[in-house]
Amino acid sequence: MFMQGRWLLFIGLAVLLFSCENDINEVRALDTKSTKIETGTMINAYMSTEGKLQAHLTAPVMKRSTSDSNMTEFPKSLHVYLYGDSGKQITTYIFAKYGRHIGTRNLIFLKDSVFIYNINKDTLRTSELYWDQNTNKLYTDKVVWVHQIAPEERYIHAKNGMEASSTNFNNHTFYDPQEDSFIKYSEAALGPGGVK
Repeated sequence: MFMQGRWLLFIGLAVLLFSCENDINEVRALDTKSTKIETGTMINAYMSTEGKLQAHLTAPVMKRSTSDSNMTEFPKSLHVYLYGDSGKQITTYIFAKYGRHIGTRNLIFLKDSVFIYNINKDTLRTSELYWDQNTNKLYTDKVVWVHQIAPEERYIHAKNGMEASSTNFNNHTFYDPQEDSFIKYSEAALGPGGVK
């Protein structure tokens, strides 16, 4: 009986040892986090708070990563309409040919033909723009053009970017504004190249 138990133990160990064969690459693949990408087309999304419309986003394509970064990408353009406190009036329009939202940092990155137009009739154009939603701060280190209407119409061309505290361009700082900046349109001479 003792011998039979030893044989069963030996056979059990042999089956256990020889049946567990794993490819090292398969084991390593288990250790890496798999990132799943969800893709949607013809996106038409609304965001509201306490029953009031806050934003409306449209995009032909949206890709969302379910990894730790929780990133949403808009590779073929996006249009965003931001609404005021009443939820009825559009206060800001945003367009870019590419956009990315990094959920873990609450950061929006826009690039390629970035355009912002607000209720004050201010216009911003640049090639790249970051929007930190935690601080409601807009910033870029790229060339930026801003056209403001109030309190008086003026044009700002900053070679090394800008910072502003919101999409209303409040508390703004322009880096390396060019000679043709901060001029009144009524005093400017228009030429083939624009304001001179």
